[in-house]
Amino acid sequence: MKNGWIKLYRKIIDSVVFRNEKCLKIWIWCLSRAGHQENCILLGREKITLKQGQFVMGLNKSSEVLDLAKTTIKYWLDFLEKEDKVELKKTTKYTIITIRNWDNFQEVEHKRNTNGTQKETNKNDKNDKNISSAKAEIEYVPLKEDKHGSVWDSDKYIDKLINAQREDLKIVGHYMKIKKLNFPTQKAAKAEFGRQIKSAVELADYPKNKRTLAVQLAAKSTPQWTLLTVCKFINK
Repeated sequence: MKNGWIKLYRKIIDSVVFRNEKCLKIWIWCLSRAGHQENCILLGREKITLKQGQFVMGLNKSSEVLDLAKTTIKYWLDFLEKEDKVELKKTTKYTIITIRNWDNFQEVEHKRNTNGTQKETNKNDKNDKNISSAKAEIEYVPLKEDKHGSVWDSDKYIDKLINAQREDLKIVGHYMKIKKLNFPTQKAAKAEFGRQIKSAVELADYPKNKRTLAVQLAAKSTPQWTLLTVCKFINK
């Protein structure tokens, strides 16, 4: 699993897992492999349903990926199970690994269904959907007219972002405006938009004063920071 992210707390350096580099490597690998939503997979002819925080491990492949001996992986997985970090469900062909307290490592939002029950939606999914819809909303590129007909208008594109209803689009627009960017082509504008929108989606959840500060820092700092850099350090 290469998409999404996990939360790793600083207190990990005080944990027993941190005391051995092989144990730490396997633990972080487990966190990175675990699924952030329920998923069904086929292993041979067997259908397996994996819940949030679970993944399937085969020792041969894992040994190759981790560059560790199979006996080493088995030892430290058993150790992690004893430390109540994981739960192992072993078969003769594979092992299903469940991360204990998975919600602690993924930011989960709670929403109410129409029947009043709680539904959990992963923030990774929400961000991916927001990024896709943001790109779709700004797909239309405003043009201006001159004696040669319709031509590309960089300023008009930035103004459209600033005047959008969505907060993430406003953030990108203000960033471009303060930075005094002028795109020679639509392709160049879209490329810069694509670089900034993921960070803008995350910043959109911040209070207004922090959003404003983030944009100003990203656009004016020397050396100039990106929105992504500011996103990481805005709370410090």
